[in-house]
Amino acid sequence: AEYLNSGDYFLVTGTDFKDGYIDWSNCHYVAEERYKQDKNIQLKECDVLVTKDGTIGKVALINYLGMPATLNSGVFVIRPIEDAFHPEFFYYLLCSTVFTEFLLQLSAGSTINHLYQKDFVNFIYETPSRIEEQAAIAAILRDIDAEIAALEIKLKKTRQIKQGMMQELLTGRIRLV
Repeated sequence: AEYLNSGDYFLVTGTDFKDGYIDWSNCHYVAEERYKQDKNIQLKECDVLVTKDGTIGKVALINYLGMPATLNSGVFVIRPIEDAFHPEFFYYLLCSTVFTEFLLQLSAGSTINHLYQKDFVNFIYETPSRIEEQAAIAAILRDIDAEIAALEIKLKKTRQIKQGMMQELLTGRIRLV
């Protein structure tokens, strides 16, 4: 009942994660009272989100926040305390096989359907100690993501051209002599 079709406050759920970010056009809304219930789950730019129910371990980065947003109970928010880590670097770390392998170890021999905060205590990973180096690594990975996205667009257009040419050739509208 708390899910609204319009409003001034987004409600982010695990189903709103798309390609590592939030698909704001898919989000439901909540009333102001629901948004104000817990300041700890009110989203901020650079928050890292992880699903903890359903399909656990999906990751998203809040790189843009157009209006106030809060979380439902199936999503963790991770923020650094006093610059303990660079959020975008941590996002890429959670997108890596390091986190995937950690989740696989948690589920070994069972079918886990929930990720608990206490589980993160055992998540061991290595990072550069300097925030500047973490930021530089995150910037490189962001640039690579942008290049991959551009190549995927080019591939899609090339496939459309091929499909059009096949149509022309196979129907005989264009003949090769």
